[in-house]
Amino acid sequence: MEMSIVNMENSENSENETNEDVEEFDIDIEEFDRDLPAAHSYLPGGLTCIRGRSILEAGWEGKVPCWCHHSIVFPGESVPMHCPDLAHYRLGIQFIQSGRLFGLIFPEGELFMSDYGVLCEVTEATEPFEDENEPRRQISFKAQARQRFRLINTKSWRPLLQRNMFISSCDIKILPDVVINEPLQDYRIFSASRQNCNYGLSQKLRKADALVTQWPQFVYDIFNVDRIVNCIKTYFKELSIENLPEDLLALSFWVASNLTISMEERLKLFIVDNASLRLYWELKYLYKVILCCSQCSSNICKMEEIFAMSNEGIHTNYCNVGGYVHNIVTVKSTMNIDLQGRPSLEFTWFPGYYWTIAVCSRCFSHIGWKFTAEKKSLRPQSFWGLTRNAVTPKNLT
Repeated sequence: MEMSIVNMENSENSENETNEDVEEFDIDIEEFDRDLPAAHSYLPGGLTCIRGRSILEAGWEGKVPCWCHHSIVFPGESVPMHCPDLAHYRLGIQFIQSGRLFGLIFPEGELFMSDYGVLCEVTEATEPFEDENEPRRQISFKAQARQRFRLINTKSWRPLLQRNMFISSCDIKILPDVVINEPLQDYRIFSASRQNCNYGLSQKLRKADALVTQWPQFVYDIFNVDRIVNCIKTYFKELSIENLPEDLLALSFWVASNLTISMEERLKLFIVDNASLRLYWELKYLYKVILCCSQCSSNICKMEEIFAMSNEGIHTNYCNVGGYVHNIVTVKSTMNIDLQGRPSLEFTWFPGYYWTIAVCSRCFSHIGWKFTAEKKSLRPQSFWGLTRNAVTPKNLT
């Protein structure tokens, strides 16, 4: 999606917007297929699956090509990439030919890059092709974030890094990820542990277990993983998302990638090497009230308006025609937003929906896009995609 300069067209606040009246008895209602966005069918060339997978052991050290990314990507996320010019084309070819592994290095503040990143593996790619309108070599591919890593030997050059800069070779070290068992589990006899399916009996057993330790029960309850997971599942169930990962490590990464929090908070979650501790911190971030503009703090959207337009979650990575990767959160309605330009179907991330550039009505910074259904029968008729770095959560005071 091109951020071209166009005339400003004011739109009414979406709180006051209503969909066009549709006589449902005359139209066959069609629900949007939420599997479509994950396919990234908007990428030109047609993606082909690449077989095989590389898994590096924790502590592995070596060199990989790296890209200075503008956001935080957690293991398990999909990263679509489009290489529209010669420089990016050569970059994509190198990623695919160098074992299909490359790293994304994350920012730390406004001036520097951090020492942390995620190792990605190319899973689908197109054959190199030429643009029909403007002949030039291009390639598109999709990668999967696999493992966390930390840069080594960076003291002399890290401050010089800039976002969206490619580094042909970086020394990295794969970081470990651990899952610590329930602390009281080591104090419980095997026959009693089988009774945990009964919540009331389970609480009595936990109380008895805590009596033989040096800490009272409430200390262990603070980090009770079962309680934390139940709270997280309840929260996302309210957003109509129920198929969460069962594995604690995968769940901690999935929740982190689906939280609308600041860049600094995301980096803190990324650095944590304990899945249980990461889930505990994530629980504190769940119940914010409103999203506001990151530049001027204008209210943009109530958190209750967030919903999933993709089966990957409420936050998903998408790539525009210029090769820039956006991470967006989808919401039902917004406030204090103006629209720029006319609706377009070109390079749309959601098949069947026009997109229109959306900016903050106060500071005019780019907030995201409004998506409007091409057919009156498609549901939802409209929604908004907000760029993750453009909005930040806060509590009303």
